[in-house]
Amino acid sequence: MKNTIQFLTTITLIGFLLTACSPTIHYLGNDYQPTQNVDIYFDENDIEKEYRVIGTMKNEGEQWANDIDKIKTAMIEKAKAKGADAILFAGAFSEKVSSVQTGEYSKEGKNKDQYTFNNAEVQHVKIVEAKVLKYRS
Repeated sequence: MKNTIQFLTTITLIGFLLTACSPTIHYLGNDYQPTQNVDIYFDENDIEKEYRVIGTMKNEGEQWANDIDKIKTAMIEKAKAKGADAILFAGAFSEKVSSVQTGEYSKEGKNKDQYTFNNAEVQHVKIVEAKVLKYRS
């Protein structure tokens, strides 16, 4: 019994860690019955079937979830959940640059009422956009 509880706890923890590291995908559009397969396109001219756009997707752009393959996989899963038949990725990804600065505020001594920066970190995060498509019957 003890081993079963330890096993279930370990599996739950691993599952939580795997989902916590997934990119955040924002979806704006309509929902349909979930689908099992989604066609992937990178050029609108490659789509041979008639379709309509049912929504758009964009990832959050988190530093810790910056892997293009993980972003693409998360978008495919989101599209399946929303009932898409295909995804049209919008060309190349873009990058968002932000900086994080830390420091301290001095109220005493020679540097009174001054803010001193200790360090600055520049972060580059990848932003991927896609159109979510439904084929016309």
